[in-house]
Amino acid sequence: NNVDVALIDAEGKEEPVNLTQSGYTDSHARWVMGGKAMIFASDRAGYRSHGSWGSHRDVYITFFDAEAYNKFRMNKEDRALREEAEKAGKKQEKKDSTDKEKKVEALKLQLDNLSDRTMRITFQSSHLSDAVMNNEGTRLYYLAPHNGNMALWVRDFLEETGKAGYIVVDDEFGRVQRWVDFLRGLAELDLRVHVRIGRPL
Repeated sequence: NNVDVALIDAEGKEEPVNLTQSGYTDSHARWVMGGKAMIFASDRAGYRSHGSWGSHRDVYITFFDAEAYNKFRMNKEDRALREEAEKAGKKQEKKDSTDKEKKVEALKLQLDNLSDRTMRITFQSSHLSDAVMNNEGTRLYYLAPHNGNMALWVRDFLEETGKAGYIVVDDEFGRVQRWVDFLRGLAELDLRVHVRIGRPL
């Protein structure tokens, strides 16, 4: 049986919307990038489950905002130019609205053609455990096996192929729950992450 990710109206006024519709098992969905996208795990591209060992999964991202999707696909140089232009626009907007009360705008989800804005973002299918993304949507952190042990994989979407990922392995973090707690802490950070591996105190 397949499992999908659905969007439910909290007020119960709208019908549930199936966001994945893959025919496979899609789960562990998380809002990312301020609600402009979600990441989720799926076994649509991995080995199938024909016994008790389970399927291999990947992390996918689906964008609910076309502008955020286009920005995500930019290279490092184009993204830097765009962010400079956005900063200049925000400065002018702040200058023009110093006396106005800041309003929180409702999130508008573009739910049409979601399959065109869905991408596989892990390096390969595996027995994936958990995954988080930083607030800017530039890095993915996920737990997957490496040489027989659970490891922290990091993918940097702004780096070129071959430099875009690295693996952190430490026996002191062998238990999956400790990795999960570590990842959840990373999700709250906006700054560059520095991982130091050493002997336990």
